[in-house]
Amino acid sequence: MIFHWPSYGLPEVKRRWLSNFGGAVVVVSFMALLIITPWLSEQWAIYRLQNSLQLSGAQFSQQLEVHLEGLERQAWNRANELREPGTAFDQKSTEWLNFSKEVVALRLMSANGQTHRFATKSGMPSMALQLLPLQSLALAHTQELQTHSYSALYEWAGKSVVDLYVPLLHRDGMTLVTTLDTSVWPVLANQKLAMSEISVAVTPYQTDPSKDHHYLRVNHPSWEGHWTLEFKSLELTADILKVLRPVFAVLALLLSVLLVLHFRNHRLRLRAEKDVMEKSRLLEKQSRLSMLGEMSASLAHEINQPLAIISNYAVAGQMHLQQGPDPDLLEKLLQKIHEQSQRAAQVLVSVRGLLHQGPVQSVRTDVNQLIWHLTPHLRQQALALGVEINVQAEKSLFAMIDPVLFDQVLLNLVRNGLQSLEKSQSAKREISITSSIQDQTIQIAVSDTGSGIPPEIEHQIFDSFFTTKKDGLGIGLNLCRSVIERFQGHLMLRSNSGDGACFVIELPISTAP
Repeated sequence: MIFHWPSYGLPEVKRRWLSNFGGAVVVVSFMALLIITPWLSEQWAIYRLQNSLQLSGAQFSQQLEVHLEGLERQAWNRANELREPGTAFDQKSTEWLNFSKEVVALRLMSANGQTHRFATKSGMPSMALQLLPLQSLALAHTQELQTHSYSALYEWAGKSVVDLYVPLLHRDGMTLVTTLDTSVWPVLANQKLAMSEISVAVTPYQTDPSKDHHYLRVNHPSWEGHWTLEFKSLELTADILKVLRPVFAVLALLLSVLLVLHFRNHRLRLRAEKDVMEKSRLLEKQSRLSMLGEMSASLAHEINQPLAIISNYAVAGQMHLQQGPDPDLLEKLLQKIHEQSQRAAQVLVSVRGLLHQGPVQSVRTDVNQLIWHLTPHLRQQALALGVEINVQAEKSLFAMIDPVLFDQVLLNLVRNGLQSLEKSQSAKREISITSSIQDQTIQIAVSDTGSGIPPEIEHQIFDSFFTTKKDGLGIGLNLCRSVIERFQGHLMLRSNSGDGACFVIELPISTAP
């Protein structure tokens, strides 16, 4: 099966799809994704957090169990060392207290709970003589079964401690009680938890599981009923996602509103687009008519110069015939008339190509050679007004241009200068044409010593159909700028004052042979 893509292209496919479905599938899917994704991410974060807590709880419980087994062996060894009452305990207790960081007190206790000897770590107060109920229960358990046992977690001197009871087998009814500081267990157990953000604490015995996913409570059979290990995670990803859940819900609501507005306005937009397309067709017709008018004005403006030259040569020929025929001179005049008629035809072709906005047929041309070739004609026009044409163009400068159109630009600029000097009362009547290279750019300056351009209209001189002349068309400078820009150059008014104006043509240098 061969799939044929519609000939109207992707943009039209998109328009038709939006027109038929309004993008509802995409928008609704995106809304569902916006609501479900945060919830799924939160559940995944909670699952990952709880899994890390479970793994950490199992690891730490095993390490603590191993550590407590070592404590129990040490306690039995100490109990065996106490073979003699009295002085032996006092001598050994100091050694035992200094040996272990977690042992904060030692006591020799009888079966009825009476303390016979005790010692505490330096800076710690004396132990209370009255036993707690759970301590009495642990003591009775030790005496009855002649095995070690632990008391429940309790507070003493600002510390959470437990008592380890070991019977003195060689002395009936006596028990060695070792009081342990549980706050050092996480360090002593050399904890390597599954996540670095997890902390562990020893708390009083609890049976109810925590409802907060940041906490995990572990009760190991070895210390069941005595204390509980509580693990806490500082990971905030799940909480952040939970806080952001209303934000995503608001975004989904806003998208719903936008969806309704989209369906409401899409039809109106399609109708408006149809109206705009219809009006665009009408404007295109008007634009073509306007372009025809502009082309007519441009042709009339540009062909007027070669026609005026043809007329001047014809008048000169008539005057020569009245004075006496000279075949050689008549042949030269007829040749000039033929050249200008050909030039008029070239101007017609060039201007039509320019107005069609197609590529200009440019050739690599010596700009200075064109200037010198045009200079005699310019001086002939300036002679009748008593204006001097000064040209400074020595070095060959090559650019990619259309010679006919470039000649027309120079003729227009010089003619504007002549018209300015015709109205001026300046004693110095001169038009200068200079060419130079600046910053790898050809610059041709055409300046006059006329009255200049009024400042209030200076920004309008390049506009289409703007003119201050009684019989002007207002197309000259606008067409000149269009021609130069088609050569990838620029035409600008560099200076303007009461002593004249200076127009500058900038063209890129052509380095190709």
